[in-house]
Amino acid sequence: MKVALLSDCYLPRLGGIEVQVHDLAARLRDRGHEVTVFTATPGPRGERGGVVDHVDGVPVHRLALRLPFELPVNPFAPPELRRRLARGGYDVAHVHMGVVSPFAVDAARVTTGLGLPTTMTWHCMLGALEPALRAAGYVRAWAERGIAMNAVSGVAAEPLQRIVGDAGKVTVLSNGIDVDHWAAPGDRPGRRPGDGVQLVSAMRLAGRKRPEHLLHAMRRVRDLVGDAVPVHLEVLGEGPRRGRESASSTSAADAAIRRSKSRASSARRAQSSEWTSRSRCSTSLGLMRQPQTCRSFLSWKAMPRRPTFRPTSICCSRVLA
Repeated sequence: MKVALLSDCYLPRLGGIEVQVHDLAARLRDRGHEVTVFTATPGPRGERGGVVDHVDGVPVHRLALRLPFELPVNPFAPPELRRRLARGGYDVAHVHMGVVSPFAVDAARVTTGLGLPTTMTWHCMLGALEPALRAAGYVRAWAERGIAMNAVSGVAAEPLQRIVGDAGKVTVLSNGIDVDHWAAPGDRPGRRPGDGVQLVSAMRLAGRKRPEHLLHAMRRVRDLVGDAVPVHLEVLGEGPRRGRESASSTSAADAAIRRSKSRASSARRAQSSEWTSRSRCSTSLGLMRQPQTCRSFLSWKAMPRRPTFRPTSICCSRVLA
């Protein structure tokens, strides 16, 4: 099939949607499909204005404007997007939605207007936006026009299903994981007494990802259990809150972290798997949103009501770019 992937954000911008769409394009191509990406994100050398470059062998149409902070916004993109999709002979379009996705919204209007079979993946938690989206009516209208709706998790699908109502069925399409890429190497050295516990968390350093909650939780561990076992926290990511979280990780309230001062480094995705393979545990703040069922780095067993801590302490935290 000939597949068009449409997303506001794409590489070289870093984030969950960007990486997921990139990996989806690569896997579809490996299965013999012809894949093209359309995005409002400029290229690594500022490519924009409809320039087509290639990322890992996949053509990427950069329908981007010259905006501050390389914002992936282009309200003038729909006419050119319509022309390119119409003459491209695509069999299906896959639109990727985030919390704020003006390019994806325009893309959905274009694909439905062309009669192009379309599926739409919601990568976000709608939260307070649910009433507004229900009142606006366009999400339900898309479902009525045949867009196949899906979300990356059950909890993300629930509010979307309420918005769509009886106009369609929202399915769960979980984010794909390349197991081989993240597998620990077979020659990883065994654990030795005194090694402590190393934890790794990868996230975009933005307010909605709550990186400060991770640092606060680690401080809480230190306050509760003292210095019995060293725990090393590595946070890999980039985003607008990087400077603030780096400063927070070296605050006087967290002296053990302050002793190993946060340092900026270049850690690409390939390095993330290396850090993870050397860790004993990876963390997910999303799990903390439902404490009645969560498992987190604070405990190695279920926490029905409150966390149960093993002896741990914090030696250092690094915020890596």
